[in-house]
Amino acid sequence: MRTTLTSVLILGCAAGAVRAQVYPAQMVIKNGDASGTSTISDLNDPYTNGLNEVGFVASLADNSRAIYAGGTVVFNSSSDPNAVGAEGTMGISDAHDFLYSPTYSGADAVYTASGVLLKDGDPAPGFPGTFSTFNSRPRMMANGTAVWIGGTGLTVGGSTNQRVMYKNPTPATPGATVPVFAGGHLVGTEAVTAQGIGFAYDMSDNAAHYINVVNLGVSTATDLTILVDGVTIAAREGGTTGQGDAWQNFGGVGVNNSGQFVYSGDTNGATATDGFVAGPTGILLREGSSIAGKTYSGAIDSVSINNNGMVAFIADTGGTTEALFRAPLNDFSQAVLLLETGAGIDTDGDTVADYTVTDFNASLTIAPGLDLPDDGSVYVNVDISSPGGAALGKAIIRLGAPNGPSCDSIDFNNDTLFPDTADIDDFLSVFSGGPCSTDPAPGCNDIDFNNDTLFPDTTDIDSLLSVFSGGPCL
Repeated sequence: MRTTLTSVLILGCAAGAVRAQVYPAQMVIKNGDASGTSTISDLNDPYTNGLNEVGFVASLADNSRAIYAGGTVVFNSSSDPNAVGAEGTMGISDAHDFLYSPTYSGADAVYTASGVLLKDGDPAPGFPGTFSTFNSRPRMMANGTAVWIGGTGLTVGGSTNQRVMYKNPTPATPGATVPVFAGGHLVGTEAVTAQGIGFAYDMSDNAAHYINVVNLGVSTATDLTILVDGVTIAAREGGTTGQGDAWQNFGGVGVNNSGQFVYSGDTNGATATDGFVAGPTGILLREGSSIAGKTYSGAIDSVSINNNGMVAFIADTGGTTEALFRAPLNDFSQAVLLLETGAGIDTDGDTVADYTVTDFNASLTIAPGLDLPDDGSVYVNVDISSPGGAALGKAIIRLGAPNGPSCDSIDFNNDTLFPDTADIDDFLSVFSGGPCSTDPAPGCNDIDFNNDTLFPDTTDIDSLLSVFSGGPCL
């Protein structure tokens, strides 16, 4: 989902002071923009699909909700007046199906293009004799799989006795909903507590991998856990970080199609160095460290990882300033600063600031505020003002967009293993008219790797080799 952002313009003032930097950006949508016969009054967070398209829920001035996918409105709640409001989280598929969470006839629900998928008061899937008590934090994967966090109880309208992570690979069929895991789930000899599945989670685009923050075991000193695929403990409260302190709190999480993952949080170390971003190898960045010319000094507000192993995150960088960074999972020394609060953004290409970014709208308890598609760009929800300082509300913008073609994932044969030379072998085989090693399913991608619509074309081979080795899309 990424490429590298080039240098930005710094304008010097006559008095010797330095004006805020100006970063190139694409304006996707902002408060006040027209939407059908109404206008945007509020914007929830962006989520992307496997086609590098963005989706989100917008609140409109007429009190309806519009679901956007791929630049168009695919649903407006005015078509179903029983659907009211919406959570900030959602998701879209490559086919522009969607999952979001409105209140439906007074019940907390998850809703797709086919209508209500599940609402509180319905029989709880997978738990005979119990009932759904809530449905929250909905996501939809690129392949159309719906996933969310729900609850079960013994009576309609009763309290939640157990939390569940649900998924449905064919959401047009509500009966296909199944638990991924629930309270009581065993990890080794210990159980996730009854309501120990947190709202911080992620699932990969292919729905093969997932990562959760859960409460495991009975001791509050060691229960908070990063759990991968329901079986692997990546980090646990009280456990050693390998850097002289112990894990203490966890925040955002992300996982990709190959099972690579990231997470953020705090250790029990000194407050000046306790914040972190971590991955499969442990801590990648600690509070107090320098990254892309800035000093990370505070909270990590959001993290995301794409299928090419690129990570994006929002970090405090001193005072009231926050910054958005992008870096390869395996080499944070190559991090790029994409945007910081107080800076201008140029949305028309003339190198002059059209808006000032005043805040990143990211919350570890509500919604992440950003998403990272596979083309190298980052979509993020921000507050903006005019160059003169007038507040304009929220906007979804795209940063670090590729200037050239957008390449596919290097997992050409879709076996979820990459970097893997078998992808090169399969590409050369299919390119020359031969078979794919993963036929008939999941099968290989098409040979137009750089998506320039030209194929067979040896530039696609060059592009694959370039991206495979960490280079640009050609």
